[in-house]
Amino acid sequence: MPNKMSDYGNQHGIVVKDALHVTHKEMLLEEVIYLAHEVNRAVRGCIGQDPGVPFGDVSPAKKASLRLAVLYAWEFGLSDCDEDSHNRWTYAKLREGWKFGEAEDSEKKTHPNLVPYDDLPWKEQLKDRFFRAIVEKTQPSPSCGEGERCECHGALLSSSESE
Repeated sequence: MPNKMSDYGNQHGIVVKDALHVTHKEMLLEEVIYLAHEVNRAVRGCIGQDPGVPFGDVSPAKKASLRLAVLYAWEFGLSDCDEDSHNRWTYAKLREGWKFGEAEDSEKKTHPNLVPYDDLPWKEQLKDRFFRAIVEKTQPSPSCGEGERCECHGALLSSSESE
């Protein structure tokens, strides 16, 4: 019988190990997507754009997209190239039926940033640089979540064997 905690985890893309435990890497992932979103909002505000909604009001689809971007970067790296992040974002948008347009319009599925990275204004490239910096600085170690001590960020974790 499902419980409220696992239902919450399933709805938010968190794999719940059992009714009470979520892995450290999963918790870190949630913190990183929150941070990436809020930094992006701050940058947008600084460069004169509408900052958008706070993380708590972001659609599940947008959170899932951000979650996948972070996981991909953690798994395969960003090749020290901001263009990689933009290209993955562009590819995902195109697969979802978006096309280039002078203005961002979610109903028409148009976006002005669906152009090659080198054609983006520097203000738009700045957002990719911040995303890469956040992902690089939060990269979990290969042993994240294993044993009693997680080496990636010094968090103390209880071993599943001792529970």
